Amino acid sequence: MRVMVELNHLSYSSLSLYSMCPRAWRYRYVEKVQTLTAPALVLGSAFHATVERVVRASVTGEQVDAGVVWEAEWAKVCEQEIAWNGDAPEIIGAEGARMIACQTSRDLLASLSPLVENGEPVIEKRFELSVPGVPVPVLGFIDLITADGVPCDLKTAGRAWSVDQARKEVQPTVYLAALNQLGYTLNPERRFTHHVWVKGRNPRVESFTTTRTVGEMFQLFANIRDTWTSIEAGLFPTNTTTWKHSKKFCDFWAMCPAGGAV
Repeated sequence: MRVMVELNHLSYSSLSLYSMCPRAWRYRYVEKVQTLTAPALVLGSAFHATVERVVRASVTGEQVDAGVVWEAEWAKVCEQEIAWNGDAPEIIGAEGARMIACQTSRDLLASLSPLVENGEPVIEKRFELSVPGVPVPVLGFIDLITADGVPCDLKTAGRAWSVDQARKEVQPTVYLAALNQLGYTLNPERRFTHHVWVKGRNPRVESFTTTRTVGEMFQLFANIRDTWTSIEAGLFPTNTTTWKHSKKFCDFWAMCPAGGAV
């Protein structure tokens, strides 16, 4: 039976989820199954808010302590209902405090110089990417654009990244294509930087700057059109070949016939 889908936009996260598992996409965006927020997402949200506050302060001249900001943001995000699954919020909060306080983090936060437009730093820049042949836009927010016009994404990760991993990420292509449509010309090399806070006993920040080609942007548009065509056709098969196909990582494991559903 064909499923009726009503969407007024796509996003990078929704496109990524469809690529990972179309059935999970159906649960989230068609059936709108509600799930609790995972601790890793809560940690990432608090980190984004902390870095944003510190970067804004660097423009306004306000003196802020990143550790104090972290504690406030962590307390704020913990007010929601979270699927802790045995994890202790105080332990995760302490891990985040170590990550924001490590030397590489302090160095990065001191060096980040945001692009300023109309007196405001360009943080959480909203965009709408129009894709030929797709009737709805791709909406999103760019974490930060630095003074040289390079968009940045701020991430937390359980393990170290590699240059190859950063190079294969699709997110930069989406964001650079959107900035191109918006008329940004400060970054003709089409550079993109991932700043990755790595968890662990010795936390650190690793930064990866990669570039994208015009050809990759055209391929991106083709891939989004293919995804839209599949969504319209009601194609939502289960993908059992990815890391997300597990009880630990799939939000819909219990209801999926290929997962834990009986």
